[in-house]
Amino acid sequence: MSPRTASPTARRPRREPQLEGFHNIKQAAVRLGLQDPEDPDSAAGERWLRDGCNRPEDGSKGPQFPHHRMSGRLMFSDSQLAWIAELNLIPGTADRRRKSAA
Repeated sequence: MSPRTASPTARRPRREPQLEGFHNIKQAAVRLGLQDPEDPDSAAGERWLRDGCNRPEDGSKGPQFPHHRMSGRLMFSDSQLAWIAELNLIPGTADRRRKSAA
């Protein structure tokens, strides 16, 4: 295969895989601040994370959340949780001013 016809992935330098910390759905919800770690019965945020991972691939309901499925379980790495948090960032604007009651 000549350099002109090489696939784009063949030209990229290979990155060494690095193991990150992984979290199950409950740990991920706690890590994102969606769930109280002191309340073991709480399931807040877990449904939201599952729904984000199960969105259609065509993006019609928003982008899918990055995730892994290991041994039939939904798992999130630290960098994936950071991406999810960034994806849901609502930036402030200079036009948002406190409106006084007139």
